[in-house]
Amino acid sequence: MSKEDWKERECGSLWRNGQDDKAFYSGTVTVDGKTQRIVIFRNSYKQEGSKEADLRIYISKDRT
Repeated sequence: MSKEDWKERECGSLWRNGQDDKAFYSGTVTVDGKTQRIVIFRNSYKQEGSKEADLRIYISKDRT
């Protein structure tokens, strides 16, 4: 795939925040022309060997 192909398929960007086991990602995704801010956290409830998701994605809310 060319660089242009990847750029056309891109739908968002994430940044890592925090340290080690407290790290999380924040950024935006755009689907069907609508951009949404999101945060992603490690699933701290996942049991070893479980088929649960490793990460959980949430819509970001403004801090007020």
